[in-house]
Amino acid sequence: MDLNSLIYGLGISGLFASRAFLPAFISSVVLRWGDSFPFLKDIDFLQNLGGSEPSWFTNGYVITALGVLSLLEIGATKIPEAEEAMESVSKYLKTGMVAATYFGFLSTADKSYIEGNLLAMQAGFFANIWGFISVANTYFTASIRSGIMELLFEADEDDSLGLRKMISWAEDAWAVIGFFWLILYPIVVLIILGILLGVAFLLKKYFHYKEERSKVTCDSCGEQNYPCATECHSCSTPLSKPVTVGFFGQSKNDKPAEDLEKHKLRLTEKKRCPSCGTRLEDKDPHQTCGTCGHELFKDPAFAKDYLAMVTARLAPVLLITLALSFIPFLGLVIGVIIYRVHLVAPFRRYIPLYRSFFIKWMIRIFFFILIAVQLIPGVGGVVVPLMALISYRSYRKSFVKGLTEVA
Repeated sequence: MDLNSLIYGLGISGLFASRAFLPAFISSVVLRWGDSFPFLKDIDFLQNLGGSEPSWFTNGYVITALGVLSLLEIGATKIPEAEEAMESVSKYLKTGMVAATYFGFLSTADKSYIEGNLLAMQAGFFANIWGFISVANTYFTASIRSGIMELLFEADEDDSLGLRKMISWAEDAWAVIGFFWLILYPIVVLIILGILLGVAFLLKKYFHYKEERSKVTCDSCGEQNYPCATECHSCSTPLSKPVTVGFFGQSKNDKPAEDLEKHKLRLTEKKRCPSCGTRLEDKDPHQTCGTCGHELFKDPAFAKDYLAMVTARLAPVLLITLALSFIPFLGLVIGVIIYRVHLVAPFRRYIPLYRSFFIKWMIRIFFFILIAVQLIPGVGGVVVPLMALISYRSYRKSFVKGLTEVA
């Protein structure tokens, strides 16, 4: 029992690092009806569970509740605003759910493995130790995952490329398939989990190390600054050779910024402080950089230039998306990515989550109709440009409204 508990505990901790409720739901279903699955009939610890009196964890009401919560979780992770809101509490939620699931597993398995055993107290004691190890490992693993996801949020906050959505679907599949693999091939799953955890940990360390190593020294006070910064965060001395930032907002150390004013606008577009280059955290145009104290969009002229920069992209993007509209499906996908990156993201990054969510769903129904029209030869040519124009005007209006509101 102790070995099974250890393997199961370490295994589900890896599954729970990606999802909170889905692994718990699958666990409760398998513990309740595990002997009904043909490929699980020969698994020792499941053979005597089916048909027994349900424990609290395998109660029908608990299973139903976990199923509903799993569906809500899957849906929420496909919406960037909801996913971002959940991320701040996800590791604590996952840690709590893995504890409930592990001890729910014990309360069910104990019916056939521990009850009647002369060493029941000792077995339960060791099982609890494995449970605590599982909980601690979940928190550690989920923290590393959160660090990686935080990098993705910073790099592509609106998920314009759809990368986070692909990861989300992969995590859903892993939570389901990985659980059954854990039962059938536990050692293999533990090896896979170890490799994934190691890669994630190294990636997180690498990106942190790379950004810290790239910092430059201020000639005036000696403080370390991001190479894309225009001023020292400590003494406000202008830095002599700031570099540009790439698509993900990363400093491009081999490409100096030629136009300082345009560079400041570019930093702001990528949600970095136009002064010290620090990543900005709030989705609000009225925010102060926590590192250097710069007040974003305080200068009306700067806000006007920012709006003009995005507006200048409208005509070229509409022409490009017009051409792409004549390509069924693939043109739609590419066109949506282009206008989201160039016309929507610069505004959406400074619109509160609740307002951005409302705008998205207000225009989404209309978009479903337009997507259907896109399949009609000839008529479909105006679909993607129209989607781009509607999105641009909607998010620009909300951004301007935020600028005019009292901070």
